[in-house]
Amino acid sequence: MILSKSKSYRIFLLLILILVGCSTTAKEKKFEKGGLVLTYHSKSDVEFDGDKLKLQHPVNVSEAMVRNHMVSLYFEEMTLLGKEKPVFIAQDIEKISPWLTKALNRANPNNIVYFEVKTAKGVTAVEVFGNNDKLHWRFFMIGGVDFKKNLLAGWGNTWRLVPKEGQSYYRVDKLLGKKTWENWILVDLDLPEAGINKSTRATSAVSKKQGKESSDLVEEPKATHKNQKNPDLEDKLRFLKQLQEKGLIDEDEYKRKRKALVDEYL
Repeated sequence: MILSKSKSYRIFLLLILILVGCSTTAKEKKFEKGGLVLTYHSKSDVEFDGDKLKLQHPVNVSEAMVRNHMVSLYFEEMTLLGKEKPVFIAQDIEKISPWLTKALNRANPNNIVYFEVKTAKGVTAVEVFGNNDKLHWRFFMIGGVDFKKNLLAGWGNTWRLVPKEGQSYYRVDKLLGKKTWENWILVDLDLPEAGINKSTRATSAVSKKQGKESSDLVEEPKATHKNQKNPDLEDKLRFLKQLQEKGLIDEDEYKRKRKALVDEYL
């Protein structure tokens, strides 16, 4: 039986809609390793409260710069006894920074990097993206606690980020003034080390690197061997020294880690 042109056209449109529906419901690519889940979010899926932000992706950022950002991020709980605390401890920074660096360097102009990581206190969830020579860190959860109204107390939010040098809250102009997002912070892309609070004290130690795995989202850093020159060695030693100076690891742990790095690469 020969179909009319109008009926054939309707069938063609139906097939197109089915194909589009299948593509939009396809499973999102994710990278998962050791409690870290990292993926890309489409810009169209992210709310900017009417403000138009042009993403600058991919972001040309080094692992040392990402570590510096992560060390500089602080928050405080909105309670009477709430204290200022680092968002990430040393072992989380060591786990996240290599993969986050690769994801930012490979993101296309319509992608925002999103990751969740299981910490000792619970899941931390955040979006990271570049705009106007800054990295935006938009947190949804820190240590298992959502950023939302404290319904039991009847006021405020459960926590807020604490801007340091080279950082500021994300703000949107409104008719009655500016709206401030205290879970969303902008950090200078090339953040100076002076922006880090040097009074930080934490008891966690830098964790040993785990085994290598492959991923569709980001590739595993190439393995190195003894007697093979490693261009990242100086960055790793410098980062280790920063952790020791800021009290994130003690003197004995610093010496052990430094000796292990030197023995591995020399």
